Amino acid sequence: MKFSFSLLKSCSLSFLILGFLGATSCSRFVPTEVKKQEAKQPGQNVLHSLFGKTTSTLPVEGIVVADEPQASIAGRDVLARGGNAVDAAVASSMAMAVTLPSRASFGGGGACLVGKGKEFNAFLFLPKGGGEENTQNPPERPASVPMLARGLYLMQDRFGEVVFSDDVIAARRFAQRGIRVSRQLADDLEAVKTPLFADAGMREVFGKGTNEKGEVQSLKVGDTLIQRQLGGFLEQIEKQGIGDLYGGSLGDSYVEGVNKAGGGLVRESLRSSLPTETKPVEVELPGTEGHAWRGIFLPPPVDGGMAAAVALKKEGPAEQAAALWRYLDENGQPLSPKDFMNTPLSSERFSLPSLPASSSILARDEKGMQVACVLSAGNLFGTGRMSGRSGVVIGTSPESRPAPLYAAGMVFSDQGNPQAVATATGQTAAASALADHLAGFMAHPVESSVKVKATKLPPPEEAGNGIFCGSSELADCTGVAENVSGLAIRQRSREFKH
Repeated sequence: MKFSFSLLKSCSLSFLILGFLGATSCSRFVPTEVKKQEAKQPGQNVLHSLFGKTTSTLPVEGIVVADEPQASIAGRDVLARGGNAVDAAVASSMAMAVTLPSRASFGGGGACLVGKGKEFNAFLFLPKGGGEENTQNPPERPASVPMLARGLYLMQDRFGEVVFSDDVIAARRFAQRGIRVSRQLADDLEAVKTPLFADAGMREVFGKGTNEKGEVQSLKVGDTLIQRQLGGFLEQIEKQGIGDLYGGSLGDSYVEGVNKAGGGLVRESLRSSLPTETKPVEVELPGTEGHAWRGIFLPPPVDGGMAAAVALKKEGPAEQAAALWRYLDENGQPLSPKDFMNTPLSSERFSLPSLPASSSILARDEKGMQVACVLSAGNLFGTGRMSGRSGVVIGTSPESRPAPLYAAGMVFSDQGNPQAVATATGQTAAASALADHLAGFMAHPVESSVKVKATKLPPPEEAGNGIFCGSSELADCTGVAENVSGLAIRQRSREFKH
């Protein structure tokens, strides 16, 4: 009931003003469904604005799947307070940058697919190099422009139901009040703790005392992780909006911190780097018994989805397709997505280099809107450094390391149902894992809730997340999370308590 008092004052003042204009009351601006809820439960609705987006306590049913359980809960809670699938994906993504900063960071970026009825959109906010060429004195750890907040804001502004600040609340609270360290975060810390803890900022946040040899130990599963500086950074975004990061004092502070950490970030890059909204790649896929299939995948320069489409069309292995796409692009011989996916792979072998870690989020709501996002900081814990007082893990410039595959896609039967949305984050194997999960669903769509669930988790490189639906009804959908710390969670209207 955070806004109840201010709302009472607003409505009272509006009543007086509108009374002079012949209007009856400010209740005329309240949606009908909120009025009905208010009649049943007086005092139980919250309105942020009489004229802009409205947040109500009317819960929305849906499913959220994420690579980290607390991020899934953040998305579920936004659904419970009236948000849609886009709001859930945004809240989960923001939360993941707090709960799994090894694989998602406000210093990095990502890409999302949004499906709403027969309309499909892709949002690309990929990490970009943020420095000037300086061959004489190159930066020690080249940083990327922080694209995550800007990209999520664009998507939420286009399709979200609640105000953007509502989608930031969970992430800010997680940072300020603390979270429980998940298995995935603990494993990532253990894997890179020696170089990571060479940085005082990282050591202070993610370290946990020393052993008998004087070596700094990392946080373990179940330990509490509090990130007060990151909480302050998010509180400023919650109150001031993302503009303060890209054109205000928050941005000045961030750039200063990045450059003190050897990132070589130019302030103008922060202002000029923009996310893009574009159409995804659509492709006809081979039919299975009783169904013709259509696939929707993230478009170039993202290549993980297209590589999965090549495998689903049985034109060749997904990993080799991704390697070929990158080879052609780097050598000035790019093909259109349509030509590329309809051309059988050559017998010449291509291979991918070691690729960065990433993470993913899926969401679907009761109206059939579904979202798939893949996020990355360009490397495990990005550059391994923190941007000064912001508490943000600095993303790695794609000019210094290859980009992840960003593997996400949707498939639909010719009649619209069954349908599925899935992601995979297994580094070089991500596109193959995505293709395998979608192919498994297409082969057995009716039994998806049984066939897709595994009795044990697959190896990390083969893991994927999915929401598999036998029909357009949410009751016929099943969320599956295969990451070691992943969680698929369902929000039902009757579960909501204010």
